Amino acid sequence: MWDNTRDYLIDQSLPEAEPMKENLTMYNNCPDGVEPNWEPYDALEISPVAEYIEDGDITIEPCDELHKAVCWSVYGHLKGGGVECITDVSTEKLALAVAGKIAIKTGFQINLFY
Repeated sequence: MWDNTRDYLIDQSLPEAEPMKENLTMYNNCPDGVEPNWEPYDALEISPVAEYIEDGDITIEPCDELHKAVCWSVYGHLKGGGVECITDVSTEKLALAVAGKIAIKTGFQINLFY
């Protein structure tokens, strides 16, 4: 099951833990939580994501059954086709907020896949 604390993780290894930076929620699937270069993208996509277990292996894939969602992903749609996951968040509302903030900055359309 999705762990809500991931959106607000604190590095407990630091002597004095600091709250997580916004970019790590906005861009938690990007290297070092850094905002990506938006040039390769032309739109955003949001999809619920479910866990599937097969032969003891757990995979996380987009799903179309909302009751199975363990988290929500915001993807950048690549101009050449396909997508790259920008961030995973715990709720649909947070996914819409993150995508909305990115769309305001980039002018990208948001496509919902559910």
